Amino acid sequence: MAWTPAYPGARQYPEGWWNGGTSTHFTWWNNFRPMRGDVQMRLTDVTSGNWNWRQCRMRVMLRNSAGQLLGSTYIYKNYGADTNFVNIGFVSGSQSVQLGTSIGLGTNYTQALYETVDWTSEMRWNNSQAV
Repeated sequence: MAWTPAYPGARQYPEGWWNGGTSTHFTWWNNFRPMRGDVQMRLTDVTSGNWNWRQCRMRVMLRNSAGQLLGSTYIYKNYGADTNFVNIGFVSGSQSVQLGTSIGLGTNYTQALYETVDWTSEMRWNNSQAV
């Protein structure tokens, strides 16, 4: 497979999903990338100030420049553990694709929802697929 890598990362407000919150802090990121084939992603690092957390959950969505949803999934990361790549979707042909994310933390105690979460990831897609 001929994977093409990217390394998205950001600072986001968490969505508070552990307490029944909704994705009020979902963000579509500004840049579009040309992609095709299977698209996968994994979280490589997650921090939130000095807060302790057990597990984070990130919602990931992909859409093309026409606004059509191309894939959606959740990526989970346990504190201190590596994660495997998760398949987000399949992009047929070559399209300009935009990434959208929201993130939530399961904490060891009540966490203020205004605390930001810094995250980094590794994303890849297989340009040898999908003509």
